[in-house]
Amino acid sequence: MAKEELKLQLMKWHNKMSAKFGFNVEDSSEFSELMEQLDEPKKVIIPQFVASWIEEAKLYSGNEVDPLGIIYWMGDYIGSKEPHCEWLKNIYNQKLLLNAIVNGYEVED
Repeated sequence: MAKEELKLQLMKWHNKMSAKFGFNVEDSSEFSELMEQLDEPKKVIIPQFVASWIEEAKLYSGNEVDPLGIIYWMGDYIGSKEPHCEWLKNIYNQKLLLNAIVNGYEVED
């Protein structure tokens, strides 16, 4: 769920509860201020070859963003035959890859 969609749903819930329990308007402004503090996940920066892996894996899994499906495909496909397989052995890079799959990514220059 995107940040804006979540905010909309929370406002609807807040309005419903306000009507039901008689909250006043001042409560509403504090609620809105708290919602503004919600953060959207930041896109990570990955090498072009990793972006290519993700895009190929999406095609394999029906163009869905399925993190486990993408990881499974990469485990089968990449293996030791890929020149960049060393990149995947680093735990930081593994976390970066998962973040890229879930939260989106930009390709480094």
